[in-house]
Amino acid sequence: MNDISDHRISRCRDHTKIQRKALTLPAALLLACAFSWQVATAHHSYAMFDSTKRTTVKGAIAKIEWKNPHAFVWLYVAYERSEYELYGFECDSINNLVRQGLTKSTLAIGEEVSIEFLPLKDGRHGGRPITITRTNGSVLQLLPPGAASPPTPTAPRSE
Repeated sequence: MNDISDHRISRCRDHTKIQRKALTLPAALLLACAFSWQVATAHHSYAMFDSTKRTTVKGAIAKIEWKNPHAFVWLYVAYERSEYELYGFECDSINNLVRQGLTKSTLAIGEEVSIEFLPLKDGRHGGRPITITRTNGSVLQLLPPGAASPPTPTAPRSE
């Protein structure tokens, strides 16, 4: 073969290598995204909450934990004249709460509120808050309205 043919073959091989490299990174990113959504949705699952029930309790804010991965609100709920139960509510991530206009100082320790929530399936006191209603009547929406709706029942299939 002559020098010109060898040069063309060499350039063609180099071009093929570049094309492979150019396709490898996007393909790897696509695969990573395809498998990582399962991890993300598993972490942000509502599996521990009973989405078929809504419960409301009234009480005083005991503590606010404003840290990732999720904020928590703790509420003292009176069940007898001088006895209280502590309820724990797992909120959304800090960045989502901030996008909704909430901050660490939105609620105050000791503030009287009413919390509507999806209860924990295991029966412990607490759950996933849907709304927090303040004594002045203002409502803090913590879950999008559709996210807290009980699933629509489906008719049994007849075969």
